[in-house]
Amino acid sequence: MVRIRKILHKLPYYNNYPLHLYSYKDALPYIFANAASNIEYFPCIVPGWDNTPRYGKAGEVLTDATPELFQLQVREAIRRVKDKPPEHKLIFVRAWNEWAEGNYIEPDIKYGRGFLEAISKEVSSKDIILYAAANTNRYPTVKTSFYTKIKKILDRYVLWRFRKRLEKLPDNAKNGEEAPRALADPSVSIIVLNWNGREDTLQCLRSLEKLTYKPFDVILVDNGSTGDSVKQIRSQTWAFLLHIIENGKNLGYAEGNNVGIRYVLSHGTDYIMILNNDTIVAPDMLDKLVSAAQRWPKDGIFGPRILYMDKPDIVWQNGASWDAKKLGPAFPEKDKPEEEVSNEESEVDGITGAALFFRSEVPSAIGLFDKKFFLVYEESDWCWRAKKAGYACRVIPSAKVWHKVASSFDTEASPLRAYFSARNILLLARKNLSLRSRIRLLLRSLRNLTPRFTISQQGGASLSKRIAWSYTSYLNAWKRISRDPIQQAKRAGVRDYLFRRFGDCPGRIREINRIWAKEHKI
Repeated sequence: MVRIRKILHKLPYYNNYPLHLYSYKDALPYIFANAASNIEYFPCIVPGWDNTPRYGKAGEVLTDATPELFQLQVREAIRRVKDKPPEHKLIFVRAWNEWAEGNYIEPDIKYGRGFLEAISKEVSSKDIILYAAANTNRYPTVKTSFYTKIKKILDRYVLWRFRKRLEKLPDNAKNGEEAPRALADPSVSIIVLNWNGREDTLQCLRSLEKLTYKPFDVILVDNGSTGDSVKQIRSQTWAFLLHIIENGKNLGYAEGNNVGIRYVLSHGTDYIMILNNDTIVAPDMLDKLVSAAQRWPKDGIFGPRILYMDKPDIVWQNGASWDAKKLGPAFPEKDKPEEEVSNEESEVDGITGAALFFRSEVPSAIGLFDKKFFLVYEESDWCWRAKKAGYACRVIPSAKVWHKVASSFDTEASPLRAYFSARNILLLARKNLSLRSRIRLLLRSLRNLTPRFTISQQGGASLSKRIAWSYTSYLNAWKRISRDPIQQAKRAGVRDYLFRRFGDCPGRIREINRIWAKEHKI
């Protein structure tokens, strides 16, 4: 770790004071930054900072530190050492209370045992050693038996004292009553997928800063954006821990989010949420979803109520059901005013991928999204697999999200959307429906791609003339369909399904979509 004072000097401070006041929240993203590559650094975490009693007006103060923010720092430190060799799996707690400097983790009147419990929650069940460190937070790699012996001696003394302190939990927690928030709240990791959507993504992340639930972190997965999205996002300061993963190319919704899910599962969390980058969330969204997950312990997947961004009182999605007659998903609440929609927490057949909240055990049990879908229906397939494994889906209307709708396609009616919908509904059926239903759906898809030939019923004309007129009309209909970009995309989707070509669409479809969007000024 770099020196704490050097970190603080990089941050803006409040100049209306004779000393340097910094926001603890603003300092978090810098704590683990700029580690040199030629030296082994052990993470150093700080519950606060105030060295003014010894430095006076030249001192620095970190303000507004809370156990929840400190817990995020502990989690990131653990992430950085979890894969290291045992002798290097160390985290230094930079804490002391000499000269009343206020940089301590001991219980106090304001937060009780909050800082200790923040460490306890993250360290429990993990093979991590924490040492109290006063003036040293940087050590070179030393591969000697002497270092290992010293470490074992410290383990027996320092760790023994540390664990003794952690054992002193509140009585109400021991009796099974509601535990203090810092100890009781499950952790949530939110995955946001970005692809050339800088403004949408920034707006989404800013709305996440207003979430009242703690602790949570955000994993931003960039799908090979060609602009400066990642640079702009990385250059800003966020009120949460933000991890950025750059894929280098567009892996689609399915595999792009799979990258984020794998990352989260490897670092540990209680709940995972996949959130479209063209959404904004209500401040209490996570509170509502976590509370619902605790009320419905047998359910695995939850979804908030999603409303239109430009019509904030109109419902876009409130869970989905499968229409066995029409062989497709049904959205009975769509386009209704919110006041007319039930607020019951109902079990549904599926949750839309725009805002998908689930227990971390679900992907561990059933696997990740099927990357063959790329876009559209991958979440339907995943929810179907989850239900077969015993994880029910439930919509939580009190949790709310607002969605721009179809930013990935320019619009819901685009050729790009038509291609993936036509191809992937057949893939969804092949994986989850009976043979009879699959045949019905395939025949219907083929029938919808061709015009119908009907003999004109115009009176007074001979049968031969009516047949000739109908044949001419049929040929003209074929010409119109062959030039229609939507129909071209649908035909390509069905054809690619029949030839088992999955993943991303052909480049020709994206070119058709680009021309179509330009003509429609989208």
